[in-house]
Amino acid sequence: HEAKSLAEFWHGLGCDVVFMPPDLHDAIYAHVSHLPHLLVFAAGLCLHRLNVSMHTDQALLKQFLRIGMSNTRMWADIFIENRNELNHALAQIMAMIEHMVGELE
Repeated sequence: HEAKSLAEFWHGLGCDVVFMPPDLHDAIYAHVSHLPHLLVFAAGLCLHRLNVSMHTDQALLKQFLRIGMSNTRMWADIFIENRNELNHALAQIMAMIEHMVGELE
């Protein structure tokens, strides 16, 4: 009953509500949210080592790094809480990147 009331609340605000098992939710968000944040944090560190400012005025770079401006403490907690699914997503993306490196060579 509580989930239905909450869904009605969000529907009233014009939102679509999708119910799914928690493990499916975690797998999806590991790929579409957590992994992109992790990659941008890593890219930000690489760019910092190249002396590129995270606060650049270059529009494309600024757009790419935007999510890297998120609260790192909060994201560290998110990464830890969903580490199993995030590790799985990382393994998949690393395998794809290794394949692409091979193709480029």
